[in-house]
Amino acid sequence: MIEKSIQSTEGRVYYWTNTINPSRRSTIVFCHGLTADYTLFDKQVKYLKDKYKLITWDWDNALW
Repeated sequence: MIEKSIQSTEGRVYYWTNTINPSRRSTIVFCHGLTADYTLFDKQVKYLKDKYKLITWDWDNALW
């Protein structure tokens, strides 16, 4: 997974994605609960990374 970020006037949000461009145009976005972080989905990412476009992001750094 590749670490990326988006900067806004409210702060920076970090996310991780793979480089696959699936023929099915399917993307899976993983969103964790407030007591976890993006690493909660490591096993799912390992299994799915060669089949789907994946995005995990870190709620902990998101500002509301």
